[in-house]
Amino acid sequence: MELIRLEDLSFRFPGRRKPLLKDIRLSIHRGDRLLLHGPSGSGKSTLLAILAGLVPDYVGGELTGSLRLSYTRKALVLQNPEAQIITPTVEEELAFPLENQAMPVDEMDRRITTMLNRFGMTQFRYRNPLELSGGECQRLSLAAGIIQEPEILFLDEPTSYLDEDRSRQLFRDLEQLPSEITVVLVEHRLELVQGFCTRWVQIDEGRLTEQRSWEDVLANTPSLELPENGHGTLPHATGIFPDPVSTPALGPTSQAPLLEIHGLSHHYSEHGPARKNQGLILTKPVQGSAALQAQRSKAILQNLELTLYRGTITAIMGPSGSGKTTLLKKIVQLLPVEQNTIWFSGQDISTMKRDEYYRHLAYIPQNPEHLFVEETVEAELAFNTERKEQALQLAKRFSLDHRLQAHPFKLSEGEKRRLTLCIALAMERDLIIMDEPTYGLDREARHRLLEYLQLPELAQSTILMVSHDSPFVKALSCRTLWLTEGHLEEMYL
Repeated sequence: MELIRLEDLSFRFPGRRKPLLKDIRLSIHRGDRLLLHGPSGSGKSTLLAILAGLVPDYVGGELTGSLRLSYTRKALVLQNPEAQIITPTVEEELAFPLENQAMPVDEMDRRITTMLNRFGMTQFRYRNPLELSGGECQRLSLAAGIIQEPEILFLDEPTSYLDEDRSRQLFRDLEQLPSEITVVLVEHRLELVQGFCTRWVQIDEGRLTEQRSWEDVLANTPSLELPENGHGTLPHATGIFPDPVSTPALGPTSQAPLLEIHGLSHHYSEHGPARKNQGLILTKPVQGSAALQAQRSKAILQNLELTLYRGTITAIMGPSGSGKTTLLKKIVQLLPVEQNTIWFSGQDISTMKRDEYYRHLAYIPQNPEHLFVEETVEAELAFNTERKEQALQLAKRFSLDHRLQAHPFKLSEGEKRRLTLCIALAMERDLIIMDEPTYGLDREARHRLLEYLQLPELAQSTILMVSHDSPFVKALSCRTLWLTEGHLEEMYL
């Protein structure tokens, strides 16, 4: 049964002279598992929004041609999980779509409990979703989509914030969906979808091309030195092992350390029980329960130690929710820092003036939008840097020179990430901190980032990144650390 048909369909955003999509044809049938792939900014997310019925009713622009949607129940998971959160607790987020179906409370509670167990999120039932890590928040969005038992499921880069183990588990879960459920997804990490998708459609320069085999997909996609079996999962199972013998490159140890961390710990604040969900009475935690008290008292970072030397690159990996972003936020003082725990160039950062400390730092947050303050891409590149020309050259290197007059929030997610990379790298600060720098990047952009990070111009900068992208980290050949249970261990890929 045909669920979607596009004929000679074109779409143009307001203010754009050229259409983003031009005269495209596509039909999608019940049970298809279809991959949309192509360069970042090519229109994959826009096409997904069209297929999901959001364009033109909820997204401005000019849509011409024929669009026929024959499904009745759909679920859409956005690329940026924070943009999809609408309720104050995880439980309510999962209950919301079920409430709209007038589902009985007992059945809602059963489904919510089952979905929390399935996605390993039982302990977060009463947490505010925006207090979760990026990976945990993305798992919640995925759970909220699947819990609806939709006829068709639209997924926009569903693994962008997930660690390797959770990414593979996601596709194992998707494989367990009933065969009649249609899945349409956008994904840059092609090695994850090889065994799942049955159709492959490439989008580039406004046109669609359907590949006949996985080999055709690879032949039309830039490679990035993947491990033999693609991504790994956990260290003990997949080729990412503690290395007790070799010592990673620590940089010129004759120099004084640029950044030192000693005995760093962090606890998140306590969370009480959820509020009543508009009169619905769902399962409530017992205030004095041992499980709840253990959840409150567990430190996400525990006496953590780390030393970084000038001119080195260090990547931190680990499971979603292990504290990677928390560690970066402590270093940039977005979270409180105790005295005598973090030292920069021999000074305790808790005693330094913020503006003095920040003159040495460049920070790329996990969500690119958190960095934007200007009205155009060009203004963003010029803001907070005295090297505008260098920033513009970086924009050209990362294929943003044609988007200089666009509003940063109007860029694709991949373009947003490339813009934040240009902003941070142009500063040439002593310490460059990047949280998931390859988020939203296609393979060509990842190649460009790899090349740039190894240029002589950055030889005096120290780079600390958090990443789930093990092929990228492996290709970078840098020092790699694994964060779990609040501690860092030296690793190799």
